[in-house]
Amino acid sequence: MRTLGPKHQDTLESLGFLGDALTRTGRYDDAKQLYTGVIAGMGADQSLAAREGIVDLWYDLACLAVRSGRRDEAFVHLDHAVDAGYSNVPYMRSDKALLSLRSDPRFDRVAARAAAAAGQPASK
Repeated sequence: MRTLGPKHQDTLESLGFLGDALTRTGRYDDAKQLYTGVIAGMGADQSLAAREGIVDLWYDLACLAVRSGRRDEAFVHLDHAVDAGYSNVPYMRSDKALLSLRSDPRFDRVAARAAAAAGQPASK
């Protein structure tokens, strides 16, 4: 058996699944603590796995904030996800977890930022 380490892509993905399970069972504070702890633990690691992991965790935090009724916090986390490199605008626009945010003008702004950073059109 081998140890992958806390910054390995498989470890990050597994932690994301754990956070999702915590969220789905209503343990929002535990999920938030897990996500923010992993992000803080990544620090300045610039490896591809770390960058991708942080992007996913910021996005997951945004979804968690929506589920717990924290719209403003959700937009802060989406902004962090975009700053970290999130660029899947079509998914963001279709993700049911973010449905309640789509009527807010901030949603179009963050989607446009993500599209621009990825060199994509910001279509709705």
